[in-house]
Order: sequence, then C-alpha cells, then structure tokens
Amino acid sequence: MSPQSRGNCAPTYGRVELDFEPAGEGEPASVEFDATVWRPEYDEGYERALTRGVLAGLGAARARAVVRLVAWHRTDSSDPVFEHLGTLAARHARGCAERGTDPEPLIDRGVRIY
Repeated sequence: MSPQSRGNCAPTYGRVELDFEPAGEGEPASVEFDATVWRPEYDEGYERALTRGVLAGLGAARARAVVRLVAWHRTDSSDPVFEHLGTLAARHARGCAERGTDPEPLIDRGVRIY
C-alpha cells in the first residue's frame, strides 16, 4: 500500500483481459493466470479476488478462464474492484456462450473488460 492516502473516494481502478473456454471433461471451473501477466509486485489479494469473482460469475458453468492482462494502481485499486471485474467478465462470457454470440468488450465505470 502506498503511503499516499486514499481520501474519501473508494478505489475503483482495475483492468482485466480474460479468455474463456470450456473446461475439460469432468473438470471443474478454473482460473489460470498467464505467467507473463501476474508479477510479484501485484497484490496477491487482487489475484484471489479476481478468482473469486470469476468463479462466482460462472455459477454452475464449467469453464476455464485464462487471465491475459491485469492493470492496477497502487492507490486506486482494491480487492472488491477485481472481484467485481471477474464476476462481470464471467457473467458476460457465460451469457455469450448461452446465446451463441461473440463476446464484446465491456466497460464498467470507465473500466474496459475484455
């Protein structure tokens, strides 16, 4: 955490890009992080929060999510932001799969979700 104060504004910045594909036969839903994406300087809480959000958004759908990009800011990001992004992305991917449509980038509060 930065020594900078967050003031009265809740942190709202985060950006993620994920790919979704069906899980293998008999495999549960899962989240994997591309090795080039997640670096030690990232807050591990963001990784756990993003994973929780994706799994919650998938519900009973069995899919594998691969995180391709994560952008965060030391003072303007938080665990709830990444949990929210994961949930939105997974729900969008699940809905596209159910409708048979291609996913499009989502923007939530100025955050683009791919």
